Order: sequence, then C-alpha cells, then structure tokens
Amino acid sequence: ASVTAEYYDLNGSVAATKTRSSLAVNGTHDFLASASGLPDGWQGSMVLSSTDNVASVATVKWAGGVDAGDDGDRGQYIGVTAGATTVYCPALYQLEGALYATLSVQNTGSTNANVSIAFRDRNGVAYASNPVTKVIKANSQATIDLSTSAAYFASKDGSAVITSDQPVAAVVAIHWASRSSTYGCPTQGNTKLYVPAQFRMTTGGTTINDYLMYSANVLMNLSANTANTTFHYIPRDPTKATLDVPVQIPAYSAKGLNTFNGGSVAASTFDVLGTSWDGVVVIDSDQPLAGINNTIWGINNGNKSATFNIVGPADGATAVYLPYQRRISPSGDWQEWSAAIVQNLSGSTANVTLKYFDANGAEVLTLTQAIDAGKAFGFNTRTGGSRAAADFNPLGTNYVGGLRITSDQNIAVVAQVITASVSRNTASAYNGVKP
Repeated sequence: ASVTAEYYDLNGSVAATKTRSSLAVNGTHDFLASASGLPDGWQGSMVLSSTDNVASVATVKWAGGVDAGDDGDRGQYIGVTAGATTVYCPALYQLEGALYATLSVQNTGSTNANVSIAFRDRNGVAYASNPVTKVIKANSQATIDLSTSAAYFASKDGSAVITSDQPVAAVVAIHWASRSSTYGCPTQGNTKLYVPAQFRMTTGGTTINDYLMYSANVLMNLSANTANTTFHYIPRDPTKATLDVPVQIPAYSAKGLNTFNGGSVAASTFDVLGTSWDGVVVIDSDQPLAGINNTIWGINNGNKSATFNIVGPADGATAVYLPYQRRISPSGDWQEWSAAIVQNLSGSTANVTLKYFDANGAEVLTLTQAIDAGKAFGFNTRTGGSRAAADFNPLGTNYVGGLRITSDQNIAVVAQVITASVSRNTASAYNGVKP
C-alpha cells in the first residue's frame, strides 16, 4: 500500500504531506510529528489516504500536564474511516487545576461544517447558552479547552452531543493531575454494552494510596426516558466474585461506576469483588447508552491512566487489528510493552488466534487460545498477562509492529501500552479496529 498523511491547519490548508510509498501487507509505519517538518506549537488534524485498506491509531504525547513537572503524559485513539452528523462525548470535565478536558472536532466532509455542541452536566442539566457553535473548514478541526472556557455545565463533569451538517469526528483529551488520556467520541448508542477490561486491585487498604489499579465506567443516557440499567461484573478467574449493580440513569444524564470510590453508587458496592479482581463488565439497558472506561493505575503503581470506548454488539468482529504493539527491553531495561485484552462476546467458546507482525509485515509470533463464553483473556508482551511471560520471548527485545486477532466468535479487543519515561511509567489504551 502507498499511504499519504496530510496535515491540515486550523484554516483548512495542507501544512505538510508525508508518504510511505510501500507499506507491506501486515506492516506498520509511524508518521511522526517530529519528522513532519511542522513548526513547534503547530495544532491541527490529519487525513490518511491509502491505496489499500489500513488501520490507524493516533498517539498523543504531552511534555507537561496539570502539575508542574509532569513527564511523558500520553493518550491513544483509533482513526475513523468516516465521520457522522451526530457524535456523543460521554465524559467531560472542568475542574481547573486538577481535572479538565479538551474537545476537538474534525470536519471529515468536503465543505464547511456548521457544528452545534450541546453541553449538559451529569444530572442532565443543559448549559444555558446551548448550543455552542463552530464553523470548521473541510478536514480541519476546532478545539474547546474546558479549563479556560466558560462554565459549560453546572458541576465539574458532564457530557456533550455534537450535531453537524457535515460528517465530523471528535476526540476528548482528559487531564488529571499528573496523568492524561484520550478517547474518540462514539457515534451511536446501544442497549447492550461491553467493557473488556475492568480492575479492582489493592494492597488491602481503602485509601487512594492503597489502590494499585481500578476502573471507572461512565455511561451517558441518549434518550428522553430514564434508563434502567444493570452492570454485570464478570471475573476472569471463575473463583472470584461476580456482581450485578442496578443503576437508573435519568434522561440525558450520565452516571459513573468506579471500583475505588463507587462513583454514582456507594463505594462499598464493590467490596464483594475483593482486593485482586479483574474481568469484564456487560451492561444491559432499556434505553440507548454511550460510554467510556477510565483505567487508573494508583499512586504506588505509576500513577497513570488510560481511556477506551465501551462498545456495543455491532463493534464485535471475528477479525480485529491492533496497529501499535511493542516489546522493547534492550539489555533487560524495559522501555515499552503492550497488552491485548480480548473479550468473547458470544455464548460459546471462542477459538482465537493472535498473529504478531513486525513493521515489515513478517510474522514473528502466533498464539492460539480458547476463551470461555462471555469472558476475557489478556496477552501482555512483558508479563504474559493470562499467559506465561515466556510465550512472548520470540518477539525479542526490540519488537515494533502490529497484531491481527481472528476468532470463530465475535470478540472485542482493547490494547494497553505502557511506556517507561524519564521518571515514571505512562499508559495509554485504544480499541481494536475491525475490518
């Protein structure tokens, strides 16, 4: 494939163009901002075009964040093949100095997009000056920084519905103190949703310093009716506890369930899961919902975060691609590694095959795995995840490439990427890409 990356500035003009003229089948290539020729301080968007089908993931890196001295904050999200005229952003924040979000909207159409953004707080209360409007040139983008803009919702967190007369795509960047993440805003709601990765891991105590890893699911009700929902927590290990949490989500509002502090429910709700729990969540609702997951590694476990989209049945597939996979550990010094968490969405055992390809498209490693109905399985290039760590030794110590996962049942996949920076590890996550 011949792949071209065009960088568009805020005026809709092409500011730089880069081409990879011969990308091998199953191969990968990084279009690095540092190699684009663009000046420092540039902001804009990208359009990728190819002579054959490709999958893409964007990696965003920040030199600093909310706190002075933040090091290596990053986020990842997948590229879209087409925009939509309605887009949902379930989780937005504006607590200046501690937690805030930026919302970027790209026009994927061919003419100016007249974009309307309707903000609501978590209780469904609409911003008094709705809609916020933007005119965005073709292929360009506009960004709203909620840390410096007017109070778009009454409390520190809320959501947005974006409508446009041209198809658009939207990305949210979330900035906590000392960590950041990104997610692509979904374009549809579902009454059944899947969360492939969920954690509640502690050293036994109840303070934030005791939590090694925990998860928060934020679900936005897209309808004018109250959504009666049930969150089913299903462990990877059958000896661990299961949990059903019923939640009502009022019209146009959002709720968060957090395995550390409870979120919109009591923190004690999750005590039954114990101190070393990982698994999946399946959500049933009588109204369409859209949502995201925030995964948090605690202060004593790197103090990092990652965000991915909660998916619906139509997002499941029998082939899924992860364009960004790493196993870099020269002389045993671990610098970057990846995990693929695979959830079986069906009621039957899924027979799954993973093929790891290097950047030139050469197959380096093949793994097979049976995954029980409704369960998840983790593949980690450093620790092994649910496999033995040695299973990934064929990747070597300088592996850069992509992963293709096939199955005889529908699956959903989330990738996690951990990078060792100067002073601490950072994390990011993105959803697998289906054909």
